[in-house]
Amino acid sequence: MKRFFCALAVGLSLLILPHAPPFLSASPAYAQQGFNLQKSIKRLQANPRYRGKVLGTRVVRTRQGRLVEVRILRPNDRIIIVYIDPQTGGVVGDSRS
Repeated sequence: MKRFFCALAVGLSLLILPHAPPFLSASPAYAQQGFNLQKSIKRLQANPRYRGKVLGTRVVRTRQGRLVEVRILRPNDRIIIVYIDPQTGGVVGDSRS
């Protein structure tokens, strides 16, 4: 009986997912403008100020628009947060003083 309900749930989800609203499948605005996160991170790594291991990235909303937040673990075991403008690919700011 448990397998039946699992199969039923999977079958129903397959019927529902193709008809998802368009905003779920639409790519972000920065992806349509040709923003390449890998190139921006490589450019960050070339700068001695931002060298270290990239822990993760995420998109954050601000009053001016969206920014990409990059968390970097520095060699001195401190984490620095760098903000990248997706339209230009340049660094807008960081958490260092």
